[in-house]
Amino acid sequence: MKKIIQIGCWLLCACAFMACDDLMDTHKEFIEGGEIIYAPKPDTIFFVAGKNRIEANYIISKAPNVNSINIYWNGSQDSLVTTVNLSTAATAGKIVLNNLEEKAYTFTVQLEDKYGHRSLKTTGFGTSYGENYQNSLLGRRINQMESNSEGGVVKWDIAQEGLVYNEIRYKDKQGNTKEVRMEAGERDIFCPAAASGSTIDYRSAYIPEEASIDTFFTAWQNSAEVGMNFPHVYEYADVDRGNWEVLYYDNSDPDEGSVQNMFDNDEGSYWHSNYHDATRFPYTFVIDMKANYWIGRMGAASRQNTHYSKGITYYITEDANYANDPNSNNWIYLGDLDLRQENGWQWSTISEETAGKELRGRYLKVVFTSGHNGEHLGAIAELGVQRISSIDGVMATNHGQYPPTVNH
Repeated sequence: MKKIIQIGCWLLCACAFMACDDLMDTHKEFIEGGEIIYAPKPDTIFFVAGKNRIEANYIISKAPNVNSINIYWNGSQDSLVTTVNLSTAATAGKIVLNNLEEKAYTFTVQLEDKYGHRSLKTTGFGTSYGENYQNSLLGRRINQMESNSEGGVVKWDIAQEGLVYNEIRYKDKQGNTKEVRMEAGERDIFCPAAASGSTIDYRSAYIPEEASIDTFFTAWQNSAEVGMNFPHVYEYADVDRGNWEVLYYDNSDPDEGSVQNMFDNDEGSYWHSNYHDATRFPYTFVIDMKANYWIGRMGAASRQNTHYSKGITYYITEDANYANDPNSNNWIYLGDLDLRQENGWQWSTISEETAGKELRGRYLKVVFTSGHNGEHLGAIAELGVQRISSIDGVMATNHGQYPPTVNH
């Protein structure tokens, strides 16, 4: 019995030996020439976008023998070998790959030590941006430009994706060129001491990806290209209506309210259209203001608590010949007033463009164009205008732009 057991043990040992021998045959081809030694891999490797370039960022530790970082792309057809001096401590660094075509790339990275050993491959991804991306960029749109006694304010549209900031250049009141910067998250930018009537130059800065190493800029634009500038700051003064004379009118109901009631400084009285004959809008009036004025604002007050009148258009002329012809095409348009249904004076300011024309006149034509309560009901308590008294804090007369009032 013991012999049988001994024979069995010998057979098992023989089989085990033969199996091990076969296993070694399987690995033999991999260890021929000695054991393979690898250099350490990077702890971290990532790629950051740029303009026709990409930046490789790395952290490598415990690699004192590593003396180069090898980066391959385009299927290893292109490569860059960078010499490094590392230690056992963690070392961070950057390598810039220049002159790259605009596209996405897949990179293979290997570290190599002074003995020629290479690390296992590490893969990373990055994108180079160029002309195509540049051509897709638009300058941030200006919504509005405003002026005040302290300077100017530029208001902007919503920022587009990728916008980082805007650069703005402007002239101050002394003629000096100033530059300010507005971050993408802001909507307004204040330009201290900006000169009224002046424009700005501006451009937008973009990055294609977060942490991009390069910033892309749109071309410089001037706000005049979109019809905007810092408006002048005007101040106004009431024109005395005490001696105004109505030269022409085509509709009135004296029993309800005469024309002269519009100039009596009494909002309780009013002019009323003749609703008995049901003549429809428009109703026209020509007024001699007895002096030339540079008009800046147009105003009116509705009949209290009825608010019949709505649309009013104002014209002006210096020529008495036109004053006698309300239908002449030579009247100069000033602007419109759209009355709300409420009591009290309401005003409309002429446009910056119209103000810049320095339009003056002695004769005022006022046309009531529409009403709130039907096509033939009009009623106005007060009618008036305001002259431009100063521009940007300087009296208008000192500019030689507003002649002294001369009564005739």
